Amino acid sequence: MQNRRKQISVQSLDFDGCLFNMNYIWQKGNKKLIQNNELLLNEIVKKIQNDKADEVILMVGSNRQSQAIDLINFKPGKGTCFPEMEILRAEVQRRVNVPCRIDYYLLADTYGNLPAGESFKKILSAQNDPTRRALLQHAGWVFDDSKLTVLYAQMHRIAMRYPESDILYHFYDDREFDILAGLKRFFSQHSDLIPYNTTAFLYQYDGTATPELLSEIKGDESGGIDCDYELSVKKIARYSRLNRRRFQFDGSYNLMNSIDIEEFKRQRVVTKMPASPDIAESELKETSLKDIQEAKEKESQRCLFQFFSFFSTPVNKNPLMATPTTRFRV
Repeated sequence: MQNRRKQISVQSLDFDGCLFNMNYIWQKGNKKLIQNNELLLNEIVKKIQNDKADEVILMVGSNRQSQAIDLINFKPGKGTCFPEMEILRAEVQRRVNVPCRIDYYLLADTYGNLPAGESFKKILSAQNDPTRRALLQHAGWVFDDSKLTVLYAQMHRIAMRYPESDILYHFYDDREFDILAGLKRFFSQHSDLIPYNTTAFLYQYDGTATPELLSEIKGDESGGIDCDYELSVKKIARYSRLNRRRFQFDGSYNLMNSIDIEEFKRQRVVTKMPASPDIAESELKETSLKDIQEAKEKESQRCLFQFFSFFSTPVNKNPLMATPTTRFRV
């Protein structure tokens, strides 16, 4: 008898306009996140149950992928999003009987060449630092207004961690006609960029009604899993028609509309993972990628050198300390 495949339910959530909706903004109190998102929480619980999930993973689906962008959107009625993730996790865990955890990965980790979760940890630490010196030690990211790189990195990261499981990736955003419509169109045309063991669900939610499912897209069998998704994120920017411009960390760009998709597909490296039980990510990288590690390191160095040459000179000549000059809605 064939063993049942493990089911992983991923809930990737936007904040501004979504979790931080108008009702949330105008209410005061430390319970307003839960009180003003009951419609969303009820739907999340329903999806977890429908998925028959063995594990639940929460991820930051907002473009607040760096400290700078989080601070730019720090306005009356809504502050930083990162402490709210733990409030949300605790509430979801209270309502379901399967393990629920946060995956702390942010794209600032990728662009800052940091361990996954390091940026999230630094942001939380900075809030407890009365001198605020920690604010000067944060990595930035290439703000991708389309959220293509956010979804690509998150889906392949989880698929790499759980290669022998079924991944049900649920993404919630308030912006239907630009972000969600764009993602639906792109991944419907390029389902090979979704891991073969992953199904993506796209929902519109702004706090006024139950989340509306706009699209369900199954990863193509030919797609494979991109174990080097962090390098691929940088390649998406590198092989875009914007590559003649001088990128600035935390500056706003639409990488979906500018990507040379065929060149990116030729350059990325994907693999079908071995038929083995799900293992820890650190162990997975050591085993599954051993045969391509040397080539990957050489390519990573070459790509990073060429990629960062497109960036403008940041503050104090430190690419991790660039100061954003424009406000963007995320």
